[in-house]
Amino acid sequence: MVVATWTPKKNTAAKLKNAAHATAIFGERTLVDITVAIELAASFIPFRKSKIRAMEIVIIIKVSIKKLHEN
Repeated sequence: MVVATWTPKKNTAAKLKNAAHATAIFGERTLVDITVAIELAASFIPFRKSKIRAMEIVIIIKVSIKKLHEN
């Protein structure tokens, strides 16, 4: 006879707290949703900075082209 025991897989996100993972495995309420929301919001900040920098570059290019046409 073969005795099989189910064990949960521990595929967890790298940045979340270990305590949140441990309690989530047992099915208890955790702050994982809040942590994920915070990490997601923080990940958008580089895009905002990139947009500002891209707009600066576009302005520089437009000014340069305008100066070329004036000469």
